[in-house]
Parts: sequence; structure tokens; C-alpha cells
Amino acid sequence: MFTRALNTTLGALFVVSAILLAGKESAGAEKLEKVSVGTVASVSDAGIYVAIAKGFFKEQGLEIDTPVFDSGSNQIALLASGKLDVAGGTPAAGTFNAFAQGVNIRIVADKGTHTPGHGYIAFLVRKELSPQVKRVEDLKKLDKPRFAINATGGSGAEAQLRTLLKMAGIDHKTADIKAVPFPQVPAALASNGLDIAPTIEPYATKAIEQGIGTKLLWIDEFRPNDIGGVLMYSEQFTKGRPQSARNFMVAYLKGLRYYLDAFEGKDAGLKSEVIKILAQYTTVKEPDIYTRMKVPGFDTNGRVNVPSLKILFADFVAIGYIQTPEKIKVETLVDNSFVDYAAQKLGAYKK
Repeated sequence: MFTRALNTTLGALFVVSAILLAGKESAGAEKLEKVSVGTVASVSDAGIYVAIAKGFFKEQGLEIDTPVFDSGSNQIALLASGKLDVAGGTPAAGTFNAFAQGVNIRIVADKGTHTPGHGYIAFLVRKELSPQVKRVEDLKKLDKPRFAINATGGSGAEAQLRTLLKMAGIDHKTADIKAVPFPQVPAALASNGLDIAPTIEPYATKAIEQGIGTKLLWIDEFRPNDIGGVLMYSEQFTKGRPQSARNFMVAYLKGLRYYLDAFEGKDAGLKSEVIKILAQYTTVKEPDIYTRMKVPGFDTNGRVNVPSLKILFADFVAIGYIQTPEKIKVETLVDNSFVDYAAQKLGAYKK
């Protein structure tokens, strides 16, 4: 009788303990604050994806939702309304115009910079023309060369092509230019539909390896440290949840540095680990291509390159895409305080 009573009591205690433990786990899970982050599933999203995979956001009490968009521009309206907390993409003319119209979002971190050796975008020449085109200046010798850009309407690709045409001595007003998305460039070159066009990695490396086109210039060779992408915060996130915005940046910078350690260090195991993460989350699914292609560069402290942003803004003004340039002071659009906080928390980056 005593033994049966004791067993009954111990069983009851076990059940109560299990309920209490489950309650604690549930309470712990509820403490994770959700943050919505727009991505483009690009390798330049590496800091975000590595931080998710390594649990860096959870360390900061955050649960990350990462809806995928075609571009950064498509995220601006959602960011302005607070439906996105964080957006990531290449600054476009529409981004600057949104600022001019009073949309109070802020550029807060680097999400890819064309640092030396990390161009990530290559201007390719159709294979048949490669004997004639060895340098940018040779483009002027061609009879009505056909150029391409990824998108019109105020994209950074237009500014980059204008710079190339100016170097070649070709008037952009008379140049034959059409919009061809990056993934379609190799096929267009192979079918004689284009002569010169930019494309991103890994399409650039594959086109070169397959003999479809030859490299004329990588973007970092003529627009060094050009901004490839940025992170932006909504006003609701910065003002309504400032500590969460800071915590997000701590995790992001930790992930970004982990990526840099992998690709700029000598630890083969670490590089293999990060490549697996990127192959899982991004559109670049083939692990072996990461060892041959150029990968995005980043500022080790995540800071936004304001001088480069000013150059891009001036390009858009010159093209005519900025409606009221007098209303925009580029330096006021950037808030590096979040990455500065994260860098202070994490300490100096050591290669």
C-alpha cells in the first residue's frame, strides 16, 4: 500500500514537473520577438542567412521572417508602412524619391560593396567580338554595338553602364541599349542577341567558363567600392523598438563577420560550412561554384559607404530620375548608429 501510494505521488510530481518545464519552454519561446526582413535570396544577403543558421538572432531574442522579393525597390512601400521592419536591396532612384516625399526610413548597414576583388558584376563581351575588344576604348570601334542593362527606370545598372560608355567615348543618348535581366544575359550573348552586357555572379563566371563571353571589366575595376546593397529600417522599427533594432544589428554583424572569416580566411571547414548555408538559402545552389566565382565584399563593421551613395545619387540626378534633388541630403538618409553599436558590442574585427 505504501509503495503504491509512493509511486502515485512520484508520478504526480513527474507530471507536474513536466507541465512546469513545458511552461518554461513555452514562455522562453514567447520571448522571441518577430522581425520581418525583406531579402532577395542573393549571396549579398549572407549576413542575414548566416546569422539565422548559426542562431545569432535567437541569441538576441529575435525570430526572423525573411520574405523574398524581386528587388529592394519592391520593398520600399512595405517598409514605409511598417509591414516590413527591415528591407535589403540596391538603392534605386525610387529609394531617394521616397525620402524626398517624407518617407522616414533609414539606410542602416552595408549589404554588399564592390570592394577590390569582390566586383560580383562583370561586363561581358560576346565571344565573336573578343578579338576586337580587349579594352573599353575598343568599344568605340565597333559598328553599332548592342548593350544591355539589367533594368531601366532608375536602377544602379544604368549608372554603371553610363560610366562604361563615357570611358569608351560613346554617347549614351545614341547607344543601342535594351533591358535584359542578369540571368538571361548568357543566352542573349550566345544567340548573338547582344554584344556587351553586365551580369552578376555566378552567371558571369559560368559564361566565361563556357566560352559564351569574355570579361571586359569587373565592376570594382572602374567603380571601386560601389554600393551593391544596403539594409534599411522602417521608422516603426527604429522608434518603436529601438533596442530590438540594435539587437538585430548585433546578430547581423556577427553573421557578416562569420561570412568574411569563411571567405577571406584559411579555414577550409569554415568556408565549407558557410557555403552550405548560402546554398540552402540563396538562389546559388551549386556549392562548387562558390570556389570559382567572386563573392560580395562587405565593410567589416557594416558601415554604409556614404561617399559611394552620394556618387550614385549624383548619377540618378544626372539621368533625370530624381524629382526634387534639392530636398535630399544624402548623408542624412544614413544612420550608422546601429552598426556602430553592434561593432562596439562585438569588438574590433580580427581577420
